[in-house]
Amino acid sequence: MITIKSLTEFHELIQKEKVFVDFYADWCGPCKMLDMVIAEVEEMEEIPFVRVDCDRFHGIAKEYKVMNVPVCMIFENGKVVRSQSGFMRKEELVEFLHQ
Repeated sequence: MITIKSLTEFHELIQKEKVFVDFYADWCGPCKMLDMVIAEVEEMEEIPFVRVDCDRFHGIAKEYKVMNVPVCMIFENGKVVRSQSGFMRKEELVEFLHQ
């Protein structure tokens, strides 16, 4: 999982063909639970997994209308094609990735 360190890095990463982005906050309990699920699913997938700390990068969160966390998005060539808020079980996350 790639934890972004700059706005430029984020915009470069989402330009790829398909990217999973996890908007999270360190203080968020469901985010921590989702981290474990994401780590397990990431091993089975070939797309990049990116994390955005909404407290550190609140401008990015605002740009993508992230009002609460966790929020997961699929970007394709720089555009959001799918979004889901809240905790997801492994099966739900896999389905979300392949819809």
